[in-house]
Amino acid sequence: MGALQLERVALQVDDLAVYVRLFSELLDTTFRHHEITSPTEGRVRLAFSPLGIELLQSDQPPGGPGLRSFHVRVRDLQAMRAKVTAAGGHVLSQFQVGQMAHLATRIGPFRILFVEYPGARGMDALFPVTAPEDASAADSPERR
Repeated sequence: MGALQLERVALQVDDLAVYVRLFSELLDTTFRHHEITSPTEGRVRLAFSPLGIELLQSDQPPGGPGLRSFHVRVRDLQAMRAKVTAAGGHVLSQFQVGQMAHLATRIGPFRILFVEYPGARGMDALFPVTAPEDASAADSPERR
């Protein structure tokens, strides 16, 4: 399976702008924004910091604010899928953001996302470099 690596910690928030501003000021960091649509949560707005913090605000959050999940980088997502199932865990979904493949699982009370991507840096996989005419304002670094 190879070495595992803690990738990032995801925090469910009720107001993304407030928490982006808070963590930006508190930790002197920046955030890059992304949005996805989930069949169970509707529109999910995300903000990623290079420190490994992921903030999420969804239309239908799975609970209140708090720790949502943690992400672990693996070398073989399909092999991990088989291990999760064999261990009695449940696969919730599998999806792609940028060049990063995600396997969302529930193992006991924990939501763990296993990720696989090329290269050395997760932020580069989430936000691959595009030609200037293809870059969107939503994917640009922001400090709020």
